Amino acid sequence: MEFCLSDGVLRKPISLLLVMPLNISSNFARLIELQAFICEFVENFEFAPLPGVDIRRAVAEVMTPMVKGKEHEGTQLPLLVSLVE
Repeated sequence: MEFCLSDGVLRKPISLLLVMPLNISSNFARLIELQAFICEFVENFEFAPLPGVDIRRAVAEVMTPMVKGKEHEGTQLPLLVSLVE
């Protein structure tokens, strides 16, 4: 496959993944795969907090969800997951 640049010279495109080091390209591919998975998951499912469960934000190194009264059990975010109709 060839294409024409603005200077009129025909050049073949270079694959960006072949130019990057192997470990970066594999991490990049994983990131793209994870983003695609998350998009499909969010489009096809509905998420809601469980009724009667009080979720609070706890400060660790980052904000994490915890169930009030169960902080000793660590990070939790119980959700009711249903299929989008």
